[in-house]
Amino acid sequence: MKILETYRLFDKTTTSRYTFKSAGGTIQEIATGMDRLKKELFNAPQSIQNILYKGMIRTVRYAQKDFTPSRSSTWYRYKDEFEGKGTDFGPHLEHVIPFNEGMNRYLSGDIPAEHLLYLPTALIHLVDSYKFKGTSWETKATWEYPFKRYLEVGITKDIINCRGDKINMNKWTIEDHFNLTGIGK
Repeated sequence: MKILETYRLFDKTTTSRYTFKSAGGTIQEIATGMDRLKKELFNAPQSIQNILYKGMIRTVRYAQKDFTPSRSSTWYRYKDEFEGKGTDFGPHLEHVIPFNEGMNRYLSGDIPAEHLLYLPTALIHLVDSYKFKGTSWETKATWEYPFKRYLEVGITKDIINCRGDKINMNKWTIEDHFNLTGIGK
């Protein structure tokens, strides 16, 4: 059958529409899926690796928003509320540990998928997000104390976690964060 004939038949028939709805996966289901994608990424021809990688990035970003408990879809935020989205003040969803750093550690096998999906995010003012431009992650913070880079670039606003507790940016550790998420225990 020729291509045109096949497509003409489509005009005369109806097919059911595929819909993929989810009640939301568990962290373990998403992590297992990420591990499958990671394996596929490294086994794929180089010509499509970038496409698979971008799919992984979207998966992680969506999951990070879904797994955060607060109404602001983040683990941390400034104590002050935001006036509205899209203003000069924010909000801006910031990866406390830069996203690419976490992704590289996951792809290198240094952290499990669950940790990548649960890395800390903070809702900050948009103008403050520009303070990170041109700074090096390695010189401004450590994995152990990820919020120290906020202090290093001059962010002094109070940051509270999803439970409403003010954190000490000098002392709040990645272990504190994973204990907050419930996967550190």
